[in-house]
Amino acid sequence: MGAIEIKYAADGKPIDKLTINVFGFSRGAATARHFLSVTDSSPYSVKVSPDGYFWFPGDMKQQKYPKNEDKTKPAYPESFEIKYGYFGRCLVNNGVFEVKEVFFNFVGLYDTVSSHGFNHNNDVRDLGLDAVKKARMVLQLSSADEYRENFDLTNICSCGHRGLELMLPGVHSDIGGSYRHGDKERSVIFKESFFLGTRDKSFKFTPSTPKCDAFKKIVISEGWYDDDQLKMEYDYDKGKAYLVGTRVLENTYDKVALNKMVMVSKQKQFGVIYDETIEKQKTNISDPFIAKVFEQITSYSAAVMTHRNEAIREQKPAAQYLKESEQISYLDYIKPDDLKKLRNRYLHWSVKADEFGLGPRFDDVLLLEKRKRQIQNG
Repeated sequence: MGAIEIKYAADGKPIDKLTINVFGFSRGAATARHFLSVTDSSPYSVKVSPDGYFWFPGDMKQQKYPKNEDKTKPAYPESFEIKYGYFGRCLVNNGVFEVKEVFFNFVGLYDTVSSHGFNHNNDVRDLGLDAVKKARMVLQLSSADEYRENFDLTNICSCGHRGLELMLPGVHSDIGGSYRHGDKERSVIFKESFFLGTRDKSFKFTPSTPKCDAFKKIVISEGWYDDDQLKMEYDYDKGKAYLVGTRVLENTYDKVALNKMVMVSKQKQFGVIYDETIEKQKTNISDPFIAKVFEQITSYSAAVMTHRNEAIREQKPAAQYLKESEQISYLDYIKPDDLKKLRNRYLHWSVKADEFGLGPRFDDVLLLEKRKRQIQNG
């Protein structure tokens, strides 16, 4: 689609400088980063026949090069150069044959999760996810509460001072969106095996579940669940106990991340332009409580941005800037009671301890500050 839009904008003329803004969520964020890597591919030549036809490797259909109307020069070149990898090929497929420079202006990422293949530790190398450092500015909005085993976050540390990463409350899709309003969420938030238990006067057996009991107290104290939203379920044949949480949640919190992205990308130095009607419709926060939370999150993001500006002005090494940025937490800017309300009514619980691929990274009973996913340096 991007190449088609460029075709109409170019109107058959050479392009001196093509400025690109890229956005993506989850694997879409990984795809956006891979796109930057692809455009860095080495140029290669494509031969042109005397009558102007050429083929790309692997294509069955021939294409025709635009005829040179200058009678003093050959009608067609003997060959031409493809730059910018597969993207350059897409441009040519849409009639754009000459782009002198590609400039990546702004990259907006929502919680990069690549999950490529079986071993996620080599995704940065295999997919070129650190190519994002080529951009003028990179903003990543990341989930602070995601801890599923298969949802490693790829950070933007390679960007140094040109990167800004905000850790926001919520799980993966609380940040990127996709939850429906009023969904009834049922999650097995913890499980354990049982061997012992007690029997009442009617000889009904109740398994002993010390880990589930301890984790229940933790999630209630953190605000995720009320006592009546949690219950125990048992599989007596397998000897498994499940702590199950059930809530009906609202989906208006994803407006917070969206507004952060729009606000930063629209700044004068980046100049991303949005359709005003669509922007107003999509970014409008009609929920008074979320508007209140947004103000507190904005104070946090302002602190991170101020620190970045100071680091640039003071010429701090990139490693120092990144380390100090990690010490700035949204927890210091949001009221505890508001955070508990946010968790209970708006934020989802993505871990499904009984489902393959959605289980937690840890089987231990852990407080929130220890329930963190693995982070890949990108």
